[in-house]
Amino acid sequence: MLDTRKARIAIAAAATLLVILSPGAGAQSSAVSYGVTAATFGWQDGRQEQALGAIIQLTPTRWLSLGASPTLLRVSGGDGSESRFGITDLPVYAGVFHSFAAPWRPTLGFAGVASLPTGDADQGLGRGKSLVSAQGVLAVSPLSALTLRAGGSRLLRVGDSAPSGIPTTSLFGDVVLLASARTNLSVGYAMELRGEAPSTYDPARAINAAMVHSLFGPVVLGLSAGRTIQGMGPRWSFAVGIGTAFAGLSPVGATSPSARGAGGMTKPSGALPTIGDASCRLLGGC
Repeated sequence: MLDTRKARIAIAAAATLLVILSPGAGAQSSAVSYGVTAATFGWQDGRQEQALGAIIQLTPTRWLSLGASPTLLRVSGGDGSESRFGITDLPVYAGVFHSFAAPWRPTLGFAGVASLPTGDADQGLGRGKSLVSAQGVLAVSPLSALTLRAGGSRLLRVGDSAPSGIPTTSLFGDVVLLASARTNLSVGYAMELRGEAPSTYDPARAINAAMVHSLFGPVVLGLSAGRTIQGMGPRWSFAVGIGTAFAGLSPVGATSPSARGAGGMTKPSGALPTIGDASCRLLGGC
């Protein structure tokens, strides 16, 4: 069970975000978007995790986005131990982007992500320490129906100190195909760099496939499936999300529900959080 202090932190953070991101809290031009994602992960030792995350996002300008993704997590042990359920660590982020008037329509985005330690580390629901990471992604479209994306992420801080003895950098890329006017498909690959991790550490490699389908207006349905083919990580994962913003829960990310032990991918296999009007290209939604 979450202790009282962490429960108060989570409640206060959620209340503050609702006030800040409410439609009447900012300028008239501000856009507020919401979404919800459910995900499940299966591990080699039989352990399973189910997560339900929401995303609340404010876009005060065409180039800036602010958001948070509170998440509930259920962990079931493969050894028959009692399952645990509660709030996990809270990711918050700020992202910026810029689209260039050039061939292939390049779009460049950057984000800073902090994971606040609202989860109970003793119950396996959090790290017990804050995390800070930086992410970047570039999207180009050589064809009208084809977008290529590549990026990376670096873990900058763990608690009050720089990370040590764990991988801190990951790279990722994918290919997005506009299959129809309302649907796109993508396949991607993500990998860790060993960095300062011990020589015995096996860097993770993961593959994923996803579909994004426009339902009505700005509301989209997202489906994704992934598999860790080498190193630490869940054997398989599946996620489904719906809304005007997509939380993009992933088994491989410093701010994801599953990244609570030493190591683990520092960036999901995908792109940045939604960042303004160019997010459909960065996320493969257009």
